[in-house]
Amino acid sequence: PFLVLLKDRLAVRAASLALVLGATLASMIPFLCAYLPKSQEVGVRPYDSVLANTVPLEGILQVGHENYLFGDFYNGLLVYLFPGYFPTSEYYNTGFNVILFSFFVCGCVALLRSAAQTGAAVILQSLAVTTLVTWMFTLNVSGYSAWYLVYNLFPGAKALNVVAAYQLFLALPVVIVAVDYLSRRSMPLSALLLISALLVAAEANEPYLNLNRQAELARVMLPHPPPEACGAFYVSGWEGQERFGEFNEWINDHYAHNVTAMLIAQFARLPTVNGIASFNPPDWNFAYPNSPDYDQRVRTYASEHGIAGLCRLDLNSKQWSVLP
Repeated sequence: PFLVLLKDRLAVRAASLALVLGATLASMIPFLCAYLPKSQEVGVRPYDSVLANTVPLEGILQVGHENYLFGDFYNGLLVYLFPGYFPTSEYYNTGFNVILFSFFVCGCVALLRSAAQTGAAVILQSLAVTTLVTWMFTLNVSGYSAWYLVYNLFPGAKALNVVAAYQLFLALPVVIVAVDYLSRRSMPLSALLLISALLVAAEANEPYLNLNRQAELARVMLPHPPPEACGAFYVSGWEGQERFGEFNEWINDHYAHNVTAMLIAQFARLPTVNGIASFNPPDWNFAYPNSPDYDQRVRTYASEHGIAGLCRLDLNSKQWSVLP
């Protein structure tokens, strides 16, 4: 009944659908203007890299070891049932807890079996179908993924590497469908309270890396504004940044000072040559800031790109110096 209803509604509202599609295409123009030149400069993601970041079936319910309720239990179960599975990358834990996912599945079944034709029902049915279809494209089954079609057919798709992050965007429709299903069930108050408590408990996680917000803000706050002569800046390395936190030396030497510089650039409203992203300039060479040749590497980059008024910010003393 839903597919027939959907076909009839699309036929009746062809003009509205064309308007929505036109608006969608128009909204993509800023994206193309920003990313098309960059992709031509630095290239795009090879499909093998993208495939490695699609979602294995085990990843649908993977909430991470940090999850108090299901983390250890679920991962222990996976070790027993699927010995070859090993969670990788920082996006390995984008899945949904089994309780929420179960209510979402029940909600999808109920919506697709419903013959209701009200506006709200059609919207929810469309939301469920869209969620399921797009979710399936991100899955990896025995090394194969339908994301291959997205990668090759959709403009801009080759710029995306961590496909698993799409599960973060699915949180909203999954919760909506699950809540809609629960709202239509008649149940005792005690059962409702128990379900609510379990859903809340299932979202409790150990703090990631035990970050202290105030301490992190203090790291990027500046006691003095940059000198007026500064047209752009770069940063030194942090003292001992090779041993920061729980990351390995390679990650610390590439990210710690570059990420700090990007945050300071926002606060100081001053461009920085530092920074790190999925796509770096071909001559980007700003890792290992505590190496003896780091300052010269930065100055060479600034000279080759005609960057005038370059300043240096010592991250440890927060002192500025204007380069000659």
